[in-house]
Amino acid sequence: MLQAQSSVFYNVQAGRFPEAMSALEKSAGTVEECEDGFGKSNVKPLLAVEDDDAFRLAKLAALLLHQEH
Repeated sequence: MLQAQSSVFYNVQAGRFPEAMSALEKSAGTVEECEDGFGKSNVKPLLAVEDDDAFRLAKLAALLLHQEH
């Protein structure tokens, strides 16, 4: 997920908002996949709070970019 954040930053700076939104959605999806994987194994993820925060932040940023354009 962290690797995608630099892509989001540079795409926003360059005015490529659809690409930035795509990267944010991909980040949110990565978090969901991680959480789902732990849920299937009945093991509590170590970063549950951080994952939830990252998911919400990615979704919020994507929404704000969408509202902008």
